[in-house]
Amino acid sequence: MISEKEDHHNDITAYDTLAPFERHLLQLISVIYEPVSVSFLFNCLTRADAPFPDEPRPSKDEFRLIISRLHAAGLLIDGNRCPAHLAERLTRKAVENGLFSELAEFVEREASVSYMYGKLATRCWRAMRQFRIGVYSGDFDKIDQALAFINEQCAELAGKEPPVVLVAARDFDAKWFGGLPRSMQFFLLNQICRYSVEHLQHYGPVLEYLEKESAMAHAPDELVPFHRLLATYFLMQGRFIDLQGLLQDHGASFEGAGFPGTLAFLLGDTDKAIALYEQDLKLQQEYSGRRDNFFFGLPGLFFLLALLDRNREGDRAAIRHHVATVMNLFRGSLEETSFRFLDAVVRSAGSDMPDMMVLTEQLKAENRFPTTLFAVLSLYWIGVEIPDDFQASLIALYQEGLANGFLWPAMEAARLLGELGDGNAKYGEAAEELRRDLGCRTIVNIIEPQGSWKHSLQELISITSRVRESEQTTRLVWLVDYRDGVLHITPKEQMKKAGGGWSKGRSIALSRLAAPGELDFLTAQ
Repeated sequence: MISEKEDHHNDITAYDTLAPFERHLLQLISVIYEPVSVSFLFNCLTRADAPFPDEPRPSKDEFRLIISRLHAAGLLIDGNRCPAHLAERLTRKAVENGLFSELAEFVEREASVSYMYGKLATRCWRAMRQFRIGVYSGDFDKIDQALAFINEQCAELAGKEPPVVLVAARDFDAKWFGGLPRSMQFFLLNQICRYSVEHLQHYGPVLEYLEKESAMAHAPDELVPFHRLLATYFLMQGRFIDLQGLLQDHGASFEGAGFPGTLAFLLGDTDKAIALYEQDLKLQQEYSGRRDNFFFGLPGLFFLLALLDRNREGDRAAIRHHVATVMNLFRGSLEETSFRFLDAVVRSAGSDMPDMMVLTEQLKAENRFPTTLFAVLSLYWIGVEIPDDFQASLIALYQEGLANGFLWPAMEAARLLGELGDGNAKYGEAAEELRRDLGCRTIVNIIEPQGSWKHSLQELISITSRVRESEQTTRLVWLVDYRDGVLHITPKEQMKKAGGGWSKGRSIALSRLAAPGELDFLTAQ
């Protein structure tokens, strides 16, 4: 059986045996990226400004035969596209041989991008093309515009993995990547690592590059973001010895970041952890000049867990204060829902529980494994019977984490499953074995679940849901865009977020606006 790596190598070998014209054509197709007809490709060939060598060009019939041969060789697939891995390799070749800029400019002229008009599928393909052009040309404006459109409009059409993973991680090339500007490297690595941690997907060559890059002799301030990415990855993999070494070797990179406290907490020393967290908060205050500061990302969540574990007088009030600070500083961050669930744990002892319907709906919409772990763990501590679908999510978390080397969340998910019923004893045993291997504590048992509840999640939702008849949760906005002497007006439907603020919105067809009763949030005007 041929491995994926061998298959990719065979594609490049086949490419190298082609005639110069065919190699040039495939590089053009790799930049076009979207599905196109043979006629479109041939028309490109006939353009006077087509970026092809000055040599006799094939007739239409000859061109069709060339395309057929490329399909037969596996160098083209449906829609006359290059396979994804080959598209990236050929585009990188175009960058290396100096052809990319000319090819990209030609493609943008022949198939211009519009994020406002045309079939949605075409706009999504071209947004992906523009993202790739932005990456390979170092144009962050193109990247930002393309990602904004893809994230808002192309979720159903896009694949499971985000654009940055498809372009940079799936067929990672350390030589090409190392030649990118530092800012582009960090942007791509940050996006890849975030996706890896959120979905427990491991991209080995990327991590190897990050480990080597973090050890290189560059200016210290240049390596700070790379060190912190690596620390997060080590934490999720349960590589606590490696994390400790990283913190010792590059201590300056972690000043004010909360990682030393996180490591101390996971290794079982809560008092030391809180002292280290407080020390880092003082550093943040010195750096920022603000009184209220907090940790971005996972370290902030672990600080709250440390306070829950210590549970001295004032600790729970401190948690509520820190959550309020997070909502002020990092509203909309990926960890927001996790912070809100931990806040619900603290508030469950009183009479001001948050609206759990909003929280659980936000949890289901996010589909991120760390959020799943913190949210379900919070419900367990509150004393709620965990629904079957949430338990299934924990099982998936355990399996994905175990399969892809993210052993810390796998261990915690298994431990929590083991606490949820006698039928889950096997998970508890697996968790204990993992915990011993990792040499860490488990966070599942830092506090006892509230025994007074014994209610279902639906009962908790019913108790905490607040009816706000006067509060509008959906609204219509009109976006105005003036470009090239033309005024564009687009209606969008926005939803209110659980943490306040409004979503980016989705486009609404004018026919829906005209239909009576179609949108119940419209006013008479």
